[in-house]
Amino acid sequence: MPQAPGPMPASPAPRPLPAPVKAPLSVGRVLYFALLVGLLCLGIHWAWRQAVFVHAVGLIEQEVDRLAPREAGRIVRVAVQPGDRVHKGQPLVWLDYANGLQQQEGSGYISDQAARAGTERQRLVELERRRDEIEQRRALLRADLAALQARALGLRQQWSAVASAQEAAERLEHAGAATRAEVIRLHQQRAALEQEHAAALAESRQKQQAEQALGAEAARIDHAIATLRAAPAPAQDPGLILAPRDGVVAWVAHRAGEVVGPADAVVLLRSGPVRVRAYIQPRDARDLAEGTAVHIELPTGERLAGRVLRQHLLATSLAEGRAPRDPAPTSESAFLLADIELLDLPAALAERLVAGTPCEVWARRGWLRTLLPDKDRR
Repeated sequence: MPQAPGPMPASPAPRPLPAPVKAPLSVGRVLYFALLVGLLCLGIHWAWRQAVFVHAVGLIEQEVDRLAPREAGRIVRVAVQPGDRVHKGQPLVWLDYANGLQQQEGSGYISDQAARAGTERQRLVELERRRDEIEQRRALLRADLAALQARALGLRQQWSAVASAQEAAERLEHAGAATRAEVIRLHQQRAALEQEHAAALAESRQKQQAEQALGAEAARIDHAIATLRAAPAPAQDPGLILAPRDGVVAWVAHRAGEVVGPADAVVLLRSGPVRVRAYIQPRDARDLAEGTAVHIELPTGERLAGRVLRQHLLATSLAEGRAPRDPAPTSESAFLLADIELLDLPAALAERLVAGTPCEVWARRGWLRTLLPDKDRR
């Protein structure tokens, strides 16, 4: 007989789930979160600066005088060094123009003044030689002219004698005492003498004209020789390079003993105020208007205060129908230039600034200046 099934065994109670285990705070996780926070802060800072400030790239500018000698010479003395402050009219460099008029063997140098003096001496010698040649030619022409005049006079006398003989022969022919052939011979001789006399007179006139032309040339040469001999002797004092204005010596390019000429800048002199030329986008033109206060960041990390003086149009892409001579900055401008003056520039820093040094220009946007007006705006 089948047995009835007994009661089912009770199922075991479910085990409680283990508590979640927190991952340990590793170095990688710390660096990841630190980097994430840093990038987020940089992004917020960048967005804040873009919303609050206008940024432009600039260059330090200053007037630079490139001082060169008036003519080639050898530097005798350099009296300044980079960084020295000089005054207008102060001698900076001495050059030797007077010494070395004779080019010595192996030196390979002769000054411009010496070259000019030698050229003038050579020209004087050539003029005197030409004057002597003219006198010799004039003397020959005068001798030829005298001979031609004497020949013409002799031919004239012969012609007169032949003419008298011809007239006598013609009378004798009528009287029957002379032949026709004798008369014709005298006529031909008279015609030949006339031609020779005319040729002698023509040659004499040519010789006379040539002698007169040589005399005029001799007069011009005499005047040139007198001018050269009366010219004052060149000054023998050394040449100087003077400071054209007050400034600071930026660079000395040559040293004593070197030969330099007008094309060589011996001293670079910085003068005038230090300025910044900034390149700005057209959309930022209103935020960098004239009189706007800015601050300049140098590559060394130093910050300087400045103020916008004016704006210039650098390039344009003109719309159709727009006058090309319109200089007003517009949104069609490719770039704008802003001249910025530096305020309260320390003298020590001004001497260290070099023209062409890049810098960054920052200025508050217009809406922020409306809320917080610039204190130093003038």
